[in-house]
Amino acid sequence: MIRKYKSKKSGYELVIKSYLYRLIVTLTRVYGYEVSNSKAEGVNRRRIEELRDVMLYVEEHYGEQFTLNSISKLARMEPLSFL
Repeated sequence: MIRKYKSKKSGYELVIKSYLYRLIVTLTRVYGYEVSNSKAEGVNRRRIEELRDVMLYVEEHYGEQFTLNSISKLARMEPLSFL
């Protein structure tokens, strides 16, 4: 993403946005659908809501610079969870 941003070739914003959406989909799959019992479903729904907050933030601020730490705080996750 950094290389795409620095190069600023035509359409770079859309490329970066697509990478961020792919990251969010991956996180949703990993953290959103792990277990199917009722207690775990509540936790999973909360995680999905937290990832939704990240998606909305990225949608509104994709032209701005932000860090892994700031995004992980929005998702209420440790930054290493994203790596």
